[in-house]
Amino acid sequence: MFKNITGIVLAGGESRRMGHHKATIEIDGTPLLKKSVSLFKEIFPEVIALSKEPGSFGDVGCKEVGDLFSGMGPIVGILTAFKVTTSDYIFVAACDMPFLNKNLIELIVNEGQGFDVALPGVGDKSDPLHALYSRNTYERMLSFMENEGRSLNRFINSLHAKKVRYISEEEIRAVDPHALSLFNMNTPEELEKAKKLLSDDK
Repeated sequence: MFKNITGIVLAGGESRRMGHHKATIEIDGTPLLKKSVSLFKEIFPEVIALSKEPGSFGDVGCKEVGDLFSGMGPIVGILTAFKVTTSDYIFVAACDMPFLNKNLIELIVNEGQGFDVALPGVGDKSDPLHALYSRNTYERMLSFMENEGRSLNRFINSLHAKKVRYISEEEIRAVDPHALSLFNMNTPEELEKAKKLLSDDK
């Protein structure tokens, strides 16, 4: 278990394309939010779920906190996380990722300490919602949001290249051969794909 790192599950998305809140979707009989929290509790000494309405999902198995303010997307969740914890780092994952992989999370955390951000990438696409963030980024992220907007990818691109650790596709596939941990669900079609992948794996 990693010291001084808090696991953050983001459950504040609008879920417009899915049609209902993704946190409550059940995969293999367990709501996504509870599934993510359960895994995080194996890795991190503190786990927090961030959402617009804490308590609206019942008992999720960890502390719940509401976003500081709304309408700015997941960047607000990261800023909120740094306000409600004293950890040097937070590891963030969106709650719509049904195949989170403990080995990949541990790889990102191990490789990412000492950097401002560490995140995985497959092809030309990196994932800022499956990433490790240093507290050193808080003031810069807040300023970026207030002046530049809410894009996490643009914020990361604004950081010094030497302070960002990109986990390569080769590194990812060494611990997660199909990179399924980076699969997320935004639509009913993607939900059905996730269920099929789960069924095929049994």
